[in-house]
Parts: sequence; structure tokens; C-alpha cells
Amino acid sequence: MQTSHQIAFELTTDDQDRKVLRAIGDVDRQTAPAMRSHIESATESGETLVVDLRDVSFMDSPGLGTLIFCDRRQRDRGGRLVIKNPAGPVRDLLDVVRLADVLEVEAPR
Repeated sequence: MQTSHQIAFELTTDDQDRKVLRAIGDVDRQTAPAMRSHIESATESGETLVVDLRDVSFMDSPGLGTLIFCDRRQRDRGGRLVIKNPAGPVRDLLDVVRLADVLEVEAPR
């Protein structure tokens, strides 16, 4: 069985005037580099970027590694990376590896 390995991104702003990068699809070994590239190009030094994961149905260790790398890079640049709306299996994965202890995870309002 072959998997599709597809991901898309939408960049908007929220009601707090923060940039929001919404990921749609799966974040795995083949799509994690695209996520990293989109995160890096979406922000400048000192900015906050919200990564909305509500439409990510699957994430594995390369996806987690991408979030951790991008969070550290954004902090080094004086900014913040906020993870928002992880759901279902993605939320379960974040909970199992206790990523909320390392990254800023924002609960839905």
C-alpha cells in the first residue's frame, strides 16, 4: 500500500495580528522538509508564528523534529513558535512524547 504524502499550507493572520501557518495533510519523512521551509519563510526575526495543526491527520518523528528545530530557530531569532489545535492522533502523539513540555501549545479558544 502506498501513502500519498501530501501537505498544503495557508498563511493568514489571526485576531491577535499573529501570522498563522495552517498545515493541511500529513507531516512525515517526505513532507516535513516542506513544513520546515514554509515555517522558515513565513517569519522574520522577532515574530511569533502560530502553526495550526487542526487539519493534520498524521505526524511522525520527522514532523516532531521539524517542530522542535523550528521552535529553537525561532527563539534564537527572538521570536516564538506556537503550536495550535493539534487534534486526534497528532494530539495523542504530542501527549505521548510530552512535546507540550518543550513547545508552546495553545489550546483552542
